[in-house]
Amino acid sequence: MDKGLVAYVKKGKVKHYAAAPPRELSRFVEEKRNSFRNLLPELEMRAAKSTIQEEAEVFEGWKGVRTMQVLHLDPAKKGDEFFFFAADVPPKNKEIQAFFEKYDTVRKKKGVIAKGIAPERMRPLFKHRSYLTMKYVDHPVPPGLGMCANGLTLISFEDRPVGYLLRSKQLYDIFRNYFHSVWERTK
Repeated sequence: MDKGLVAYVKKGKVKHYAAAPPRELSRFVEEKRNSFRNLLPELEMRAAKSTIQEEAEVFEGWKGVRTMQVLHLDPAKKGDEFFFFAADVPPKNKEIQAFFEKYDTVRKKKGVIAKGIAPERMRPLFKHRSYLTMKYVDHPVPPGLGMCANGLTLISFEDRPVGYLLRSKQLYDIFRNYFHSVWERTK
């Protein structure tokens, strides 16, 4: 009755119910369909947000960090940007940069644009890596941090390399914005 699909006639104390004409049922169904169509974009947006999961993975050793780098670049598309703060571990800097040089070709092949920030004393280590656009600073930066495709990597090179792959749009946005603020203030 609330939906207008049933009517009644009261004869004395007895109610006699009758169905509304079929076109009223058709009108009711069409109203519900239109209501659903109007709601559909919001439902789809909510469903898309619920499938975005934040994840963290840990990789150990050089082979593990190599795997992490591949997984990090995998969702990147042509034109995406890869930002990084160079790892600065003075006794290992040459070894670390030789390791990362392998990924210059991978990023270049994917069409990813690479920009990095490193301490000024590391400038000679990047001189021959023409694929990268680099800036150098005289103040500390977060070492071993890479950002691309809504994910970031953190790598510790102290004893044995350990890498952390974080898939988080929120963290990606925070660190990307930080990178850009340092980038813009650096000559």
